[in-house]
Amino acid sequence: VTFMEECAMLVLGRRPQEEVFISIPGTDIRIAVTVVEVTGSLVKLGFVAPLTVAIQRREVFERQAAGAKDRP
Repeated sequence: VTFMEECAMLVLGRRPQEEVFISIPGTDIRIAVTVVEVTGSLVKLGFVAPLTVAIQRREVFERQAAGAKDRP
């Protein structure tokens, strides 16, 4: 089972400067995601989260996960 198979996707439409909030049940962790700018097909997102929360692009996440598998 991969990470994506264990998840559900919620699709929302947001305009620049609008936000979405994510909270993790059972914790005080809250993450705010703001649409900072939309230019053509490029969307810039801003994230506000505790420093203990890692926020990564998918390709970075996958590269790190693959590296972790190679370690004993």
